[in-house]
Amino acid sequence: MIRVTIRKAATARGIKTPAELARLMGVKDAMAGRLWDGGHNATLKTLNKVCGALGCELADVIRYIPNGTKGKPSPARPKKAKRKR
Repeated sequence: MIRVTIRKAATARGIKTPAELARLMGVKDAMAGRLWDGGHNATLKTLNKVCGALGCELADVIRYIPNGTKGKPSPARPKKAKRKR
């Protein structure tokens, strides 16, 4: 599953409300609000607008969550122990 995480990216850049984001993106407040809360399946075109407004990359506003983890990201893989020779 891919989760859109616009709120985190926006607040890290000093944008405090969906209305501010909407103004920067040139969209209606309602659309920015849905994006802000992650309740909207954003198209790449919309995510491009978001990234343009925030000055960020696509990877800054989305994250991959493996299926079956109930929305929690998977823990980092443990490093393999070096084999003794």
